Amino acid sequence: PRSKRSPYDGGLRTPIMIRWPGKVQPGERPELANSIDLAPTILKACGLEPTAAMQGIDLLDDTALAKRKSTHGACYLHNAVDIHKPSANLTHRWLINGNWKLIPPHKAATEPELYNLTKDPHERQNLAKRKQTKTKRLAKRLNKLLPTK
Repeated sequence: PRSKRSPYDGGLRTPIMIRWPGKVQPGERPELANSIDLAPTILKACGLEPTAAMQGIDLLDDTALAKRKSTHGACYLHNAVDIHKPSANLTHRWLINGNWKLIPPHKAATEPELYNLTKDPHERQNLAKRKQTKTKRLAKRLNKLLPTK
């Protein structure tokens, strides 16, 4: 339940590694990164500009990384129900904003989940009921970034 294709850390976290001897210093970085950052990073490293349609950032750009305060995404069924309607395959959406992670309900029977990732990195203590204002604010933001329709 907390592995691949789940909205929890074990299902979402994928290591992104860049190796470029003499250009990139080895180490771990705390900033938020997303797989959509890979293409812009590679293009910039090759001296090319990403297209205007690309939403990612250059992971080698410290300023761009420092500006990113949130990231979001979705989980979909492994075998698509309808390839022409991605929302039919949607199982979860999520938003990380600063220290907070929201997993809004996708089905009517589920409750929103809100975690403080600094204090609860394993996402075990759902704070959504105690932090309803924050939950609603983050849900509104996610709905703008990643609508379900």
